[in-house]
Order: sequence, then structure tokens, then C-alpha cells
Amino acid sequence: MSNARRGSAGGAGRTSIPCWKFEPQRMYGQDVQPSLIEFPVEDMVFTTRATSLSRRYSKLEPNLRSIIIAVDGACSENGAAAPRAAIGVYVGNKSDYNASMRLDSSWATNQKAELAAGIYGLDAAREINDYGVDGESLTEVIIKTDSAYMVNGLTQWVDRWEANGYINADGQQVTNHYLFKELSWRVRELAESHVNVYFWHVRREHNREADQLARDALAR
Repeated sequence: MSNARRGSAGGAGRTSIPCWKFEPQRMYGQDVQPSLIEFPVEDMVFTTRATSLSRRYSKLEPNLRSIIIAVDGACSENGAAAPRAAIGVYVGNKSDYNASMRLDSSWATNQKAELAAGIYGLDAAREINDYGVDGESLTEVIIKTDSAYMVNGLTQWVDRWEANGYINADGQQVTNHYLFKELSWRVRELAESHVNVYFWHVRREHNREADQLARDALAR
């Protein structure tokens, strides 16, 4: 990937969270559509090789070591007395790794549900990497989400939060700090297995599969 690595937010001897924002225009060109970047193979979705996409009239090819996992969280009656929350994780068509699950009522905010979906998505990535794809381990995991909150939190803010003990400029604990800690831990765990993690912010209409899985769970 051509994405530049984020710099550390400081702290001598401290390693920044090894994850990046996925910016497909830097690899595939400014006008590329998300549907061309995603390459379904059986019950998983991988990235399309940039070289095959850039060669005119060439046959598109998947990169089986670079998986895309779509995640979303949903909350009904957000802020009401009895809100409900759920997550959707989409790995591929009829994949055993897909998740459509209700959350405990204590998770019933949109932001918590979105972050919980990210956690489950990274857990799926770890399990897939452990088993391998066609005998090969992964080198990249791309978490696709319509949550700018999660993407920005993990690619821009979390290093500073960690350096400050998850205390914000007002002297208060960062909202949902424990969930960002869980996400960061999973990113680091994948990095130890030589798997780079990217977070891809897309519009909601490009995240329909994960959104539908979350909504299905809410309706049950």
C-alpha cells in the first residue's frame, strides 16, 4: 500500500497504533468506485490488485492476502428509556464469519455499537488469518465502515489519547475509551502477526451489507 504511516503522537519509547486510513484514490485513481476495489471470492471479499485495475482491458485479479471486512452498528430509539443496539459484520456472501447480533442495552448508542462492530470485525480477521486463505496468511485487513468516528479515532486521535492516559483537554476521560483500547489491542495483535490494519470510511450506501445485518438483528 502506498499510504504514508501515521506519525507517533509522542512518548519516548512508545509505539504508535499501527493502523492507517485506507485512501483508495492513492492506489487506484481519483475516480475509482468502491465496487471496483472489492473483489468477492466465494464467501469472502478481497481487494482488487491495483495493477490489474490500472491495465486497460486486463482481467481483474483479487489480492487474496488483503481482505475487506465491512462493519456497522445500529441503534433504535437512541437516547430513549429502552434503546436497542446491534452490530453487523460482513465478510462475504453467506460467510460463516458474518455476524448479525443484538447487544446488551448498556451498549445502546450509535457510537458504542459502531465500535463494537469494529471489535468483532477485527476478531474475525484474526481468526481468518489464523486459518489462512489458500494456505497463505493475510498481509492486510481493511475494515470498511461508514463511521467517521471510528476511523478518525483510530487513525488520528488514539495516539494522543494513549499518551495522555485517555484524558481529554477538559480533564475528562475520553468517551468510549475502553472500546478504543479494545480496538487498539486487536490492531496491535494483528501487527504482531505481520498483518497491517487499515480503516476505510465509506458513505452509508456503500456499506449496505453490514448495515442490513445490523438492522436484521435489531428487528429480531
